[in-house]
Amino acid sequence: MEYAAIALAVSGLITGIIFRLRVLLTFVALLFLVSVAVAVDSGFGFLKTLLTVLVAQTILQTSYFVGLVVAAIFSSAGHQQRIRSDYGAVRARSAAPRRGTSHGF
Repeated sequence: MEYAAIALAVSGLITGIIFRLRVLLTFVALLFLVSVAVAVDSGFGFLKTLLTVLVAQTILQTSYFVGLVVAAIFSSAGHQQRIRSDYGAVRARSAAPRRGTSHGF
């Protein structure tokens, strides 16, 4: 069961980094069916089956959220890097004298 929890966490993390909500909802529905099938096959009662479903969903959705946060951090860092690298080019162009018609201003 520990390996299944680790696999759920990794898949949730990857899903959060790469995909968005529609894919998560598909995984949530699929995970519900799989966890109920595993619990029934293992002979769990109602409460143990319910707990199995809740724990599996919690692991998946928490790691999905962490994946979203990681993707946002890397996206923001990349955006800041692009701004810094373009700043010198923008400043050099704006400091250059303009050619063309002069309006006397």
